[in-house]
Order: sequence, then C-alpha cells, then structure tokens
Amino acid sequence: MCNNGANAIPQVLGGTLRALAVAVAQRLPAMPTVAELGYPGFEASGWLGLFGPANLPRDITAKLFTDTTQILKSPDVQENLVKQGYGVVGSTPEEFAAFISEEHAKWGNLIKSAGLKAE
Repeated sequence: MCNNGANAIPQVLGGTLRALAVAVAQRLPAMPTVAELGYPGFEASGWLGLFGPANLPRDITAKLFTDTTQILKSPDVQENLVKQGYGVVGSTPEEFAAFISEEHAKWGNLIKSAGLKAE
C-alpha cells in the first residue's frame, strides 16, 4: 500500500508495519527511496500549504509568510513535524505558486494520458 509518513512512521517504528521505500526525493531514516530501488523519477508526496483569497494584499501575504516561516524554523516545530514524517519547506509565496503549477502540470498530464475522468 502507499500511505503518508504521518500515518505510517509510528507503525514502522512500532514494528507493526514494514516499509519498503518512500516515494519522496529524500529518504527517511532506514527507508530507501523508490528511486534508490531502481525506479528513477518515481516521486509522489502529499503537501500542505497556506492559502488566502486571490487578491490578498501584499503586506498581509508578507506578514503571513514571515510569521509562518518563523514558526517553521522553531526547533520544536521542526522536530515534531519530522517525527511525523513531514519535511519542512517553508517556501516563499512565489516558490509555492511555481510548485503548485508544476504539480498541476505533472498530475494533470498523468490523468489525461491515463484517460481518467471524474465521476
């Protein structure tokens, strides 16, 4: 099965689940990546982001970015997130927008090539 780190890691650490690999670019402790097992380019991960209204004033966007980045840099927050299997990125609003565009293109192309339709 494929699962997210937040759900799987406690089970792996508890010995009730054996992980074969992770589908992200960077390995987790004691878990190789799918690419390291011979399937380069195989990468799929969930992500979380902070969104606001389309016309949110730049000063509010900047304040949210600054405050969120400060929180994400906290050693306690980073340690907690990593223990749960999350990687901490904390990108700028522009970098996040570019990432979303890349994800949309990647998964949109896969959906189209597989002929999948919403039901």
